[in-house]
Amino acid sequence: MKETKIKNVGILLYDEKKRILLVRQRRGFTPPGGSVEAFDKTLFEAAVREFYEETSVKFPFKRNECNKWLYRNRRHHCLCFFPKFPLTEKNADEIMRNFDVKKILYEESDDIKFVCIDKIIFNPKIIVRGKLGKTAPLASFVKRVTLGLVKSLEEERCKEN
Repeated sequence: MKETKIKNVGILLYDEKKRILLVRQRRGFTPPGGSVEAFDKTLFEAAVREFYEETSVKFPFKRNECNKWLYRNRRHHCLCFFPKFPLTEKNADEIMRNFDVKKILYEESDDIKFVCIDKIIFNPKIIVRGKLGKTAPLASFVKRVTLGLVKSLEEERCKEN
């Protein structure tokens, strides 16, 4: 991977109802994403692959239709891609209908759902629960990534005006 030293990627897919798509994994609900593999040609390709592996659904946007935002903390860096425009309600419903747990690769997830951005920001622990029902330490990550998405969308709107 020559593009950068970033090891993790994700996709922040949101709809016109101001909801973000999350997948349920062992540690709780989180945006689709994961590790960059040696065979991935680009970081975007890695993110799209991870999206498919965790949702069984083809990502509905091309690279030129997406922006990116880098999540950073002391231990992790994750490059998050998000569409320039929200999914329509119809497209969001189609993603939910096309989700097939039997097609999930490596048993990475077992459910997906769109969750209201405000719900994530103001009470992230209620949506970040693992399969055993325990609150995961992922709540802070999901909240920070959601806030990053909101900030990035606002910055993009300011550039347009």
